[in-house]
Amino acid sequence: MSDKKKYIISFMLILFFSVIYMLPSIITKNIYHFTNQDTAFHLSRIRGLSNVLSSPVNFNNFGGNGTAMNIFYPWLTLYPAYMLLQITGNLIVTYNLYYLFFTFITMSFSYLCMYKMQKSHFSAIVFSLIYGFASYRSTDIYFRGSLGEAIALTFLPLIFLGCYYIFFSDYKKWYWLTIGMTLTVYTHLLSVLLNVLIIFIVFLFSIYLKNNKKERIFALIKATICTLSLSAAAFVPMFQQSSFVKLKVPRGGTLRGLNVSEYFSATLNNNLSYFGVGLLIFFVALHTYKRREKLTKFNLFIFFMGLFTLYISTSLFPWFIIQKTPLTVIQFTWRLTAYATLFLSYAGSVSLTSSTETRSKKINKFLSLSVFIIILHVVSVQHLISQDGKDIYNSNEANLISQNYVHTDYANKASLNYSEMLRNKEFIIDNVTQNVDFSVTDSTFSFSYDNTSNKPINVVTPLYFYKGQVVQQNGEEISSSLSKYGTTQFSLDAGKSTIKIFYKYTKLARFAQIISLLSLILFIFYLLKKGSFQKQ
Repeated sequence: MSDKKKYIISFMLILFFSVIYMLPSIITKNIYHFTNQDTAFHLSRIRGLSNVLSSPVNFNNFGGNGTAMNIFYPWLTLYPAYMLLQITGNLIVTYNLYYLFFTFITMSFSYLCMYKMQKSHFSAIVFSLIYGFASYRSTDIYFRGSLGEAIALTFLPLIFLGCYYIFFSDYKKWYWLTIGMTLTVYTHLLSVLLNVLIIFIVFLFSIYLKNNKKERIFALIKATICTLSLSAAAFVPMFQQSSFVKLKVPRGGTLRGLNVSEYFSATLNNNLSYFGVGLLIFFVALHTYKRREKLTKFNLFIFFMGLFTLYISTSLFPWFIIQKTPLTVIQFTWRLTAYATLFLSYAGSVSLTSSTETRSKKINKFLSLSVFIIILHVVSVQHLISQDGKDIYNSNEANLISQNYVHTDYANKASLNYSEMLRNKEFIIDNVTQNVDFSVTDSTFSFSYDNTSNKPINVVTPLYFYKGQVVQQNGEEISSSLSKYGTTQFSLDAGKSTIKIFYKYTKLARFAQIISLLSLILFIFYLLKKGSFQKQ
């Protein structure tokens, strides 16, 4: 069979498996939100992208207080969900189609990256299946509703491929790391930090495994510089706003590894409300360990990297040693399960497909593995959604929650002491709390006020204050500042006034966007000139 036919069959299978993966959610026609998880947050993010190209603030989400979420939480890879919403008009359908689309992309990237590393369609489709259906990914999607981290998992195989080329193979193909890391930057910043940490660990080990050390280090530097240039549109506005005012940002807590006995129990039960690697990866790891002597040095290294990242996610690792270091920003040690899943899926796929077998035996092995994985997935998801501690959103409820969900991350820090004022949209005018009629669109907050005194008065609004905010009085721009309440204040002249408040990207933010766009054009030109994506 020709390579072209194998590709066609493989991607048809990937599409089929993608539909199967999302089927438990699609057939319910609802969205499940578990207590203290992130589903409502990301529904609000999707709805809030309506004006993101012109303004970083949407007044019709996150409680209507003008949260600049789109500056601090990357949105570019989420924008397809907003586009789907414009087509379907249904947030439930949009949510499921978006995950279906990225499940297909995740499995496709996995397939392509594995094929480039192993030159085997069989190994590639097995890796695609194991990684795509991995329990930790299902935990992110079905339990946590952690859309940002779930999509970041899509790009891990690209980062893996980039590291493979730079540290172990053809370092001239460093651009794969740039592609994977840049896409992650525009998806989930905490995953970027974790990626950097894991890449650093792999780099340290690789020093002893390969030649051309200077060239490989230079390739890593090139990949880093290109990533920073392509990512300027995400990083620069965030740093600018963070240095302008004090904000409430997610902080690291006490790092505690997963309890080993609970981990083992949850793994055997494939409990998706836990954060382990799951039963599939557990079996795959056991199989790989039994066949470890048949693995190449590189594949064995990746297998033990999987075991290492699994180990450090548990309570067996002395996390107290780094408790007072900046690493606490990762918040939860179980986030490292993503890397254990990637590494063990790769090594397991190699061990499952490395023996010389006839075509019929390969087909039988793949069919057996597929049936097992599908049954395990469907049963585990059904068990999860039958548990207590969840809300079930239909279309109307999803729309309401996407508009009214309140989230205080990246709010002006002082405002945390005046939550009732913000929730009730109270104004403080000349030190008197008042209720003022106002109207909003996605991009503007407007109200009218008659200042009957003969002097200017101070008006404190229930809106957050960021650089790039514009306040207009009767069409003329006036200055605004941060009040002691952690919200926007300004002086209002005597007489009747119509006030309009909106936010725009700063000149520096727009410049950073131009830098990233030009960098993208140059990067694409470089890839085309080098013929980087031609069959090799």
